[in-house]
Amino acid sequence: MDTLTWRELDFGSVMLAGVAGGYVMALVGLWAGSVPRLVAIDVADHGRRYMTSDRASAWLIGMVSHLLNSVLLVLLWAMVVEPNLGVHRVLAGLVWGEFLAVVLAGALLGPLSGIGFMGHKTGTSRFAITALLMHTMWGLVIGFLYVPR
Repeated sequence: MDTLTWRELDFGSVMLAGVAGGYVMALVGLWAGSVPRLVAIDVADHGRRYMTSDRASAWLIGMVSHLLNSVLLVLLWAMVVEPNLGVHRVLAGLVWGEFLAVVLAGALLGPLSGIGFMGHKTGTSRFAITALLMHTMWGLVIGFLYVPR
């Protein structure tokens, strides 16, 4: 298994891909509410629920933490996942995004936010479908924008 150090990466590319991917993902989540069979997901609000409760600054803290998490997850992907998948970078980003949708967002953050695994407690599949779509867009953005050295 090949792993890269952060010094072997183009850190600016990691930052750009992470912030842009996180931002696009947040926008897709907010706009999804206007699409039939989807539901609006505010990633900053979900961050607020498991991090800071109801402080006045909670939404902003949730959004900043989402963008920072996005950069860190791109860094992990660029160091470990992308060099080892042996597929085109965009496909590697897509696979990583869907993995995170199910494992990180679905199995960890969903239950911490009170909606259960992949939004099971909402009683509909709309949350799960929207979350998968959001992570699809995130994965595509990071795959297109990240350029290794």
